[in-house]
Amino acid sequence: MQKHWKGLRMLAKASEVYSDTFIDAIQPERIDLTVSQWADEYRYLSKKASAISGRWQTSRTPYLREPMDALGPQCKVSKVVMMFASQTGKSESGFNWIGYNIHIAPGPMLMVQPTTEMVKKVVHQRLNPAISESPILLEKVADQKTRDAANSMWTKDFDGGTLIMAGANAPAGLASMPIRYLFMDEIDRYPGDVEGEGDPCNLAAARTRTFRNKKILVTSTPTVDGLSRIQVEFEKSDQRFYFVPCPDCFHLQPLRFGNLKWPEGKPKLAEYQCESCGVLIPHHKLTWMLAPENGARWIAQAPENSPEAYGYHLNALYSPFGSYTWGDMAQEFTDALKKTSQLKTFTNTSLAECWVERGDAPEWEPIYKRKEPWKKGTVQRGVLILTAGVDVQHDRIEVEIVGWGRNFESWSVDHVVLAGDTTQAEVWEELWKLKATSFPHVDGFAMKIEMMCIDSGDQTMNVYHRVRTKSDPQVRAVKGQGDAYVAMVGPPREVDINYGGKRIRRGLQLWPVGGGVVKTELYGFLRQAQPLEPSDPFPEGYCHFPEAYPQEFFRQLTAEAKVRRTVSGRVVTKWEKVYERNEALDCRVYARAALHIWGFDRLSPEQLAEMESTIAFQAKKADNSAKKVKEKRDNPYL
Repeated sequence: MQKHWKGLRMLAKASEVYSDTFIDAIQPERIDLTVSQWADEYRYLSKKASAISGRWQTSRTPYLREPMDALGPQCKVSKVVMMFASQTGKSESGFNWIGYNIHIAPGPMLMVQPTTEMVKKVVHQRLNPAISESPILLEKVADQKTRDAANSMWTKDFDGGTLIMAGANAPAGLASMPIRYLFMDEIDRYPGDVEGEGDPCNLAAARTRTFRNKKILVTSTPTVDGLSRIQVEFEKSDQRFYFVPCPDCFHLQPLRFGNLKWPEGKPKLAEYQCESCGVLIPHHKLTWMLAPENGARWIAQAPENSPEAYGYHLNALYSPFGSYTWGDMAQEFTDALKKTSQLKTFTNTSLAECWVERGDAPEWEPIYKRKEPWKKGTVQRGVLILTAGVDVQHDRIEVEIVGWGRNFESWSVDHVVLAGDTTQAEVWEELWKLKATSFPHVDGFAMKIEMMCIDSGDQTMNVYHRVRTKSDPQVRAVKGQGDAYVAMVGPPREVDINYGGKRIRRGLQLWPVGGGVVKTELYGFLRQAQPLEPSDPFPEGYCHFPEAYPQEFFRQLTAEAKVRRTVSGRVVTKWEKVYERNEALDCRVYARAALHIWGFDRLSPEQLAEMESTIAFQAKKADNSAKKVKEKRDNPYL
């Protein structure tokens, strides 16, 4: 039987090889003609889709030749990544490839746009004109004027294949028939998850698995650093940059915005400074610099990366002469300096670089390296009160105990992981023991947790039950509201209801926590620098950590970044993960919420001074007790 199945597999493999060889034999032109050559011969640009109509000329944008040709059957690479500035030809390269496949190498194709609305716009303004203006494509694709569904908004049938159009927000269009050619355009605008079915890029790419000769084109201008899909794709590729020669010294170099120079207050006079000889190059020489016959070429900067993906990066400095000048770019930059949102747009669309949000997480390594030589589990001088933040998972409870002092200076007393099934009582008993623990102060007395906040976001009803059963005014159920800019802690609401659905008065209260507000404050505190001199005071909000904490804790503490996204035409701010685990961050957020609920934020200077006096009294009392113990030990007759 095994021999029988083995024989069938060999037969299927032979059939596949024969099929490919047969197609090559009956279409020898697909071996001789590259995508760029096809575009030069057959592609016509419509007035609807281009500022320059008429026959396509790759010589105007010679940097597109290699990426397009990599999509043809002559090149064995399976994926092409184009991290390009806006209006530099990345999408047109995709339409050239579609036309080439329709005419020369037919097969099932899928083009994915960010939304279904974008599909309609692209088909109407760009794809349909590309077909109707190119006679060879008009001949191949079914007549759109008929009522035949073979040529519609969502499908284009042609001899030997079909082109399907889909929006990344519609899962049905991403998961049906097998696809040999996949064109994913502007992937940084795709939603993170398609109706709970997963990442749209992964859903679309999964459709190419049955084709060993598949081709995938991925394009986009980048968005936010750490969250950009095209950034990830480019970093996995061999990272190619277009090197151009200096007209004076012929030194090859990629064009970088930092080398663009202009007189003070006159950005329109911008020229490019050669990184080798320092000569200032006027923009009208760009055409000569871009030409491959003068030495311009793509050079991989990470050839050791995956050989299956060619990655291309191009900023707007390469825009062909006559469209977007270096002076235009310099002017746009100086105008953008006046407003952060404009500077972000310039960074993404002109520099083709990722924007680092001001609300992004600080680097974890500097915080890790400034750990202090004191033992975790002990309370340091300066602490006035202890609070705890609790994150509940299905198999563990994580807790951070934090000590707080004047000006919100903080000391992480301990970070504890209580392993166990959180649907069972045992692990909760461990948490209640921790709540009752007395933590030793370095001055000889002990302090207890004054307020504990437990996140109910993951195990909602379970947490409600445990907090209700505990019935401790120092233990509160909370729920984060990270996407909304709300108060640090909103007014509580009663969540207990009776069988009639009515809320029970004086039942369990749930405290909403403005997670985004707390994280923004925390990240500001984490960025505070150490004092230059040991005698200098620490800055407001400075965060102290004991030397025993591992790197993982600090990675989790800085695991989220604040990003802005457009949802249904509205710009919203969201906190999203840039590291896979964020429990330490959540614990700190809820420990801070506990401090607020306790009332520390509302204390007057006199009340803070009174707390300091109480701490000093306890320290003095503990010191006197220690002296008496020592005296008794030294003199047994006392």
